[in-house]
Amino acid sequence: MRKMLAIVSRVLTGASQKPAGRVLLAARNFANDASFDIKKCDVHRLEDEPPTTAVLTREEGLKYYKIMQTVLSDGIESGPAV
Repeated sequence: MRKMLAIVSRVLTGASQKPAGRVLLAARNFANDASFDIKKCDVHRLEDEPPTTAVLTREEGLKYYKIMQTVLSDGIESGPAV
């Protein structure tokens, strides 16, 4: 968590030193989806093989991120496993 905060801090500090036009131009160049190649796997008793590519949209990625953060914070609040 500290590492992530340090990275975010460095990014924000660097962004504040650049002219506003450059920062806005960089923000507009982000993609709205990401494609992933999945390694082909052996199948047994399946009619169709699983897909070898997947596409994740920005909205799906944010939804998964929020869920992961919720699960992580719940695990931290519950304390260490004994």
